[in-house]
Amino acid sequence: VPYCPHLPHLFFGEEPYMLARMWTRGWDVFAPAVPLAFHQWERAARAHTYQRARSAADEAAREAAAAQRRSSEARVLCVLGCAAAREAAEGSGGIARGSEGREGGSGDADEEWVVGHRWGLGKDRTLEQLAEATGLSFENRQCPTDPGETEDVTPVDTHSSAVVQTGDLTAAD
Repeated sequence: VPYCPHLPHLFFGEEPYMLARMWTRGWDVFAPAVPLAFHQWERAARAHTYQRARSAADEAAREAAAAQRRSSEARVLCVLGCAAAREAAEGSGGIARGSEGREGGSGDADEEWVVGHRWGLGKDRTLEQLAEATGLSFENRQCPTDPGETEDVTPVDTHSSAVVQTGDLTAAD
């Protein structure tokens, strides 16, 4: 499942989008029930690049990046089947723009985002099956707070040094 280059400035949403695309293409995806690593989440000491507006040109660029981010978020919500996505997509112009000439098409055509196409969901499994297996529902905006809330969760031995293979590396996207 290739990473989508047509979602500029997307931050919140890229992981669920990739999960849904992998799952619906038949990949089994695993995640640990406990944190294995961490990163510095708070950035109070230094602003994100798009937050550093020092001039009118910087402010215009920041506003353009924010508009692209909203469009990318709306696109992901539409692909994931969120009911609120239709309204968000209408308010943002719908399609994330600005990736002409990149591999896999421009990203501007609606048909590139539907089920079975490169940037849409796959045809092997459904989002409903993902919800059944994980308790995660994009449509209802629900996420289990406890891994024990789902039936198919296999506890991970955090003291084991075993490596888990999460998919067939020869599988086509």
